[in-house]
Amino acid sequence: MKVYTKEESKLIVNHAASCLKTLGDTQNKLCIELEIDGGYFSKCKQGKKRLNDNSLTLLVERFGYPRIGKGLFVKAEHYLGLDSFLDGYNETQEARFVNSQIRLWKNKEFITNLIERLVIVTADGTARKDKENNAMRQLQLMLKDEAFKNWFDLYEHNPARKSILQKLSGDDDEIVIEPSLDDVLSEYSVFFRENSYKEVFLQRLGLMEYGINAIASFDIQNQPLCDVPSQNELVVSGELIFNERFSTNTFIDRTVNKFEDFLAEFNLDDVDHSLRYFDKSIEAWSGIELTVYLGTELGYHFLLTFKGEEDRVVVITLENNNEIISALSKVYSFLGADESDYFSIKEALAVAGAYIPGAILLT
Repeated sequence: MKVYTKEESKLIVNHAASCLKTLGDTQNKLCIELEIDGGYFSKCKQGKKRLNDNSLTLLVERFGYPRIGKGLFVKAEHYLGLDSFLDGYNETQEARFVNSQIRLWKNKEFITNLIERLVIVTADGTARKDKENNAMRQLQLMLKDEAFKNWFDLYEHNPARKSILQKLSGDDDEIVIEPSLDDVLSEYSVFFRENSYKEVFLQRLGLMEYGINAIASFDIQNQPLCDVPSQNELVVSGELIFNERFSTNTFIDRTVNKFEDFLAEFNLDDVDHSLRYFDKSIEAWSGIELTVYLGTELGYHFLLTFKGEEDRVVVITLENNNEIISALSKVYSFLGADESDYFSIKEALAVAGAYIPGAILLT
């Protein structure tokens, strides 16, 4: 038996009521047949109650499934209320960033190509066999070393990106130089064939362990992905009111700002193609598009598309339709865009028969 949603129940019951009116029949007769009272039927029409599946199937067989009008099919995250999206944006972006890093380090080709650039030696100075397992083991040990943690902490906050640890101590601001990064690496018999990607590799490694706590003891393969809002198959029905595209020049993504120290610049010309995954670590939107729909129940749906290598598509259903203008103002502010005078938007709303807050209705 088909299982109906509460939204479908509302559509089917209202369609049945409309058909009954056209046929000249009464709802009371139908309610007796369905063994429900008129009050319950009215609440089902309003969407406050849901009719049982057997009754809904009977209505569909008798009156057909209602048309819901033209719509747009999208696969997107769905939020009820604008604030629920805005409040969780940064957290979601961070989770998406963490997941991109986990996927990167789980990539066998990526790890193999990185390890190929390391030299792991034995006590007598000869290269170790079983290189990949030995390299992972040595890196795990190094991550637990306080000296490496200190290097990462200072590297993270050092705009000069110096490869040796420097800090000020004492009243006379005497510079104390800690063991260099090379000294730390040599303790674990880890050396790089070239230096062009050494710090980028190690700061990413430190980021995973200390910065975002995405892995535990470098146990990459067993690290689960973070929870992010799921994408659902949605049909946004109603009339398209307006569409606007925004530049990302003024949009400040706090996730990018938070991790910008880890967007290290390095020459990719002589580096294996797999290392180009570094370029994709933080999502960079090439543009943002906002489309507003007026639904069949005179409710508003905002469709926000963040365009990038993998688009992030979001549908926001407003909880209070009277706040359409203030909601748009919030979106403009969030995107860092100049606020519209909303005149053309209000024109479109009026043509669609929507309520315009503050406007005097002349009948």
